[in-house]
Amino acid sequence: MNIKPYIGITGIENTNQLERMLATYYQKGNIPHLLMVGGIVSYKTLINLKDKPIVLMKDEIKNIFEGLKNQPSENILFALHYFTKPLDEIRPEIKEKAERVVTKSLYQQIDELFGDFYEEYERTQPPFQIGVQINVSWPNFEDINQLKTNYPKLKIILQVSDFSSLEKRIGKYNVNYILIDASRGKGIRFEINKAIEIYGFIHRNNPAVIGFAGGFSPENVKERISFLRKELSIKDFCIDAQGKLRSGKYLDIVKVERYLRESIEAFQ
Repeated sequence: MNIKPYIGITGIENTNQLERMLATYYQKGNIPHLLMVGGIVSYKTLINLKDKPIVLMKDEIKNIFEGLKNQPSENILFALHYFTKPLDEIRPEIKEKAERVVTKSLYQQIDELFGDFYEEYERTQPPFQIGVQINVSWPNFEDINQLKTNYPKLKIILQVSDFSSLEKRIGKYNVNYILIDASRGKGIRFEINKAIEIYGFIHRNNPAVIGFAGGFSPENVKERISFLRKELSIKDFCIDAQGKLRSGKYLDIVKVERYLRESIEAFQ
């Protein structure tokens, strides 16, 4: 199956935002890029601890999932961006509750997150795609292999933010996408020439579709895509934005709509 690049919007909170994203995306006509609707999840999702508005709980994930099923959703990738950490890095006041989850393997945590949704996805076969972005520095290869085996329709995105081990590790991952992201959702602008250099190395050593994240905003996204297209001599790369699409703690749908319009125009 041909893997299409995507324009990513990360931090969705509800179905009202989803409807406006889809309306803007489809209004601009057909482009070779999917729309990646990114939901932020973590080990806190699995212990039902809602301490940030952008971290989704299971009922919120289900609402977005159902929202996608109930309207046109071709060329949409709904990806959950999963983050976890070791038990010794968990805040003391939630450590006891979190221990059940974070002491499991990464595969077991993602399996707990996706099990019910994936079963329904396979049963109903909706037109949109589903995926997981792994926001863990250089995860275990075996966890990735288990995901590929047991969730064959799940698109896997590997976030790469630690470039010190790139040469030793990047060729070993069997994933669909690799996202170059030193920002980690904080809106920090990446150094574009360095990112292009990293892109070249990954491209030579892994067949995954490659993307860029870090500091994309409604104001700069068209210019930055145009620069990347010129330097790479291609347009089949991904982009993703998060931090610069917020106002305070919340996703700003007006910023999202402008970012999406500008991105589509730059890729057409």
